[in-house]
Amino acid sequence: MRRLLILVMAWSLSACTAFDTMKDSMSGIADYFSGGEDNADPPAQLTELDATQVDIEVLWEASIGVGADEKNIKLGLAALPDRLIVANREGLVEARNLQTGDTLWSTDTQLPLSGGIGLGDGLAVLGSSNAEVIALDTQTGQVRWKSTVSSEVLASPVLAKNKVVVRTTDGNVFALDDKTGGKLWSYEHNVPALSLRGMSTPLV
Repeated sequence: MRRLLILVMAWSLSACTAFDTMKDSMSGIADYFSGGEDNADPPAQLTELDATQVDIEVLWEASIGVGADEKNIKLGLAALPDRLIVANREGLVEARNLQTGDTLWSTDTQLPLSGGIGLGDGLAVLGSSNAEVIALDTQTGQVRWKSTVSSEVLASPVLAKNKVVVRTTDGNVFALDDKTGGKLWSYEHNVPALSLRGMSTPLV
């Protein structure tokens, strides 16, 4: 009986030690993910700002076709001194007078546009979901060239030094000749296995 009592007491002590160790470990893990004690400086006192009313005059407004079809696509506006170049997901690209909104030209590229608009050297360049890059003349809307890259283009192409630099979603960067669309060079960068659809624009 005495041996049994000693064994039970020894087991109880080891169980308490194990429990305390587990408790400390769990506390350490919780502190790691929660940041532990908050030792940050308190936020600055917010001061009330004087609200200034600004009257905005709408010069014109227009719609250009469909939206992004619930896809992570952000086709932006591109501005020139006298016109805006705009595009929609279904491939329509238009130039609008900056002052009046009148349509200067309209081109149906018949591409699922997904990246752009890049401007430079008289070109408006856009990328598509089916790995095509298209360049239009900013004055006439005429298609100057088309080129194929390795995958979907979500980032706006960048034009510099007689080149069009295009980044694709598979991690590649292409430099295309701005006169012909021919490939001058490419750079391959591995994309992490778990990654979002990147849209960062190349910087020249």
